[in-house]
Amino acid sequence: MTDTVNENAGCSSSFEKKWTRSEKLLLLKGLKLYSHKNIPGISTLIPNRSQENIEAMINELKIRSKTAKKDKQPLINDWLQSESFKNKNTLIRQALLFICLFEKHSSSTDRIYDYREIYRFLYKLTCGYEIPKLSEQNQEIFYEALSEVIQKITNTHHQDVILYLEKLLNQKKNVKTYSGKKTSK
Repeated sequence: MTDTVNENAGCSSSFEKKWTRSEKLLLLKGLKLYSHKNIPGISTLIPNRSQENIEAMINELKIRSKTAKKDKQPLINDWLQSESFKNKNTLIRQALLFICLFEKHSSSTDRIYDYREIYRFLYKLTCGYEIPKLSEQNQEIFYEALSEVIQKITNTHHQDVILYLEKLLNQKKNVKTYSGKKTSK
C-alpha cells in the first residue's frame, strides 16, 4: 500500500489544480523574462504555484512541443485569423489601403522594390481577398522586413515591451464614436 502512495506522490500534476489561462500567461511572461532555467524567478510571478509545480509544467510543455504537429499553418495565418481581423473595418486594414493608395514612394526608374505592391498585398491578405503574387524582389524585401520585426520582438528582454505587446493582444479592438451634443428645439 505504501508503494502505491509513493508512486502517486511523484505524479503531482494529477493531484494539483489545473493551470488557469492567466497562470499560463504569467508562466509565458516568466519564461520570456527569466528563461526556463530560472524557476525561482518565474515563481515570483506565480506565487500560488510551487517551484516544483512550475518546473513540472515547463517539462510537460517541452514534451508537448516536441510531439506537436510539424505541419502547422504559418504564424501569419494565425495572426490573420485572430480577433483583430474578424471585423472587416479595422484600422489596420484601412491604414494599409491608404498607404497603398496615397503614400509617395521614391520614383526613381532604377528602383527594384515596389512598396505600393507590398502594401496592396498586405491589405488584400488582411481582408481575406484572393492574394496577388508578389514579384521576387518584393518577396525578398517583405521577408527581410518580417524577419527583422520577429527578431526585434523575440530577442528583446525589456519587460516594458513584453507588457505592452501583451496589453495590445488583450485589449478590445473596438473603435468608439460619440455623437454630438443634442440640442432642444
